[in-house]
Amino acid sequence: IMDESWNAYENRTVPNGKLDLLNPHSKNLLQSLLKSLISSNIDGVIFKDDFTYEAYEGFSKKALDRYKIETGRTVVFNRMFRPVKQPKSDQIEMLIGEDFDDVALWRTQEIKQLLWDLIATIKDTKKEIIVGFELTPEMILDSKLSMKWYSTGLHYIKDLNADFFILKWRKHKSTVESDPA
Repeated sequence: IMDESWNAYENRTVPNGKLDLLNPHSKNLLQSLLKSLISSNIDGVIFKDDFTYEAYEGFSKKALDRYKIETGRTVVFNRMFRPVKQPKSDQIEMLIGEDFDDVALWRTQEIKQLLWDLIATIKDTKKEIIVGFELTPEMILDSKLSMKWYSTGLHYIKDLNADFFILKWRKHKSTVESDPA
C-alpha cells in the first residue's frame, strides 16, 4: 500500500515510500493503528501537516484506477506536469489547468473522507480523545493553493470533528521549523 509520485524525467510513476492514502487498505491499517494507540491510554491524536499529498504524489495504480472509476476521467500526466528546464533531481513544473484541478479536488475530497472516517473511529473508540490538526500558513490563507499543494487545507477540514487546529510556522527558505526546541 505504498504511494507513487509522478517522475517527469522518467515519464512514469515511481514508489515514494509513503502510505497510499487513496488506497482503502490504508484506511483499515490506520484505523487498526488508532484503535491500538487508544487502547494504550493516549489522550490525543494530532494529524500533522504531512498527512497530505504534494502536487506530484498520490498516483499509485490503485488511486489512478479509483479516479477513473469515480470520475470517468483518466489522468494524463503530460498535460499536468513537465520537467523543469534545468534538471535538479525530480523537480517538475505544474501545468495549471482543468486536468490538474480535477485531480487535486478529487484527492482533497478523498483525504477529507479518510480523515472523517479516522476521526469517527477515534471518537467511537474513546469519546474523550482530543483530535487536532497541524496546518501550514498556506493551508489557512489560500484554499485553492492548499488544495493543489497539499490536497487539504482549513477550508476543507474545518467542519471535521476536531478539537483544535495548530499553526506550523516555518521561516522562509528554511527546512527547520520555528517551533521552540
